[in-house]
Amino acid sequence: MFNARTVSGVLLCILGIVLVKLQNFVELKDMVLTLTYCTGIFVSFAGLAVFSSGLRKRIIQKIKICPDCFYKNEAEDKICRKCKKDLS
Repeated sequence: MFNARTVSGVLLCILGIVLVKLQNFVELKDMVLTLTYCTGIFVSFAGLAVFSSGLRKRIIQKIKICPDCFYKNEAEDKICRKCKKDLS
């Protein structure tokens, strides 16, 4: 379920949130505060992108159902793989 991309994406999101909330823990100058805030938002979005790239993608297959035996065949098949009858 978890792979390197999803874990690193979550860690980047956490790092970005910490950078955004850094102003609550440390007194920063206005320029540095703005820079860390914007960097935190950027790192959080980058983490979301890395996380989503690590998710498994579902592949949608098109199928044909045989009208005689109700077997699931691939969309390109002309003849049923189970009962060998015509699918068209």
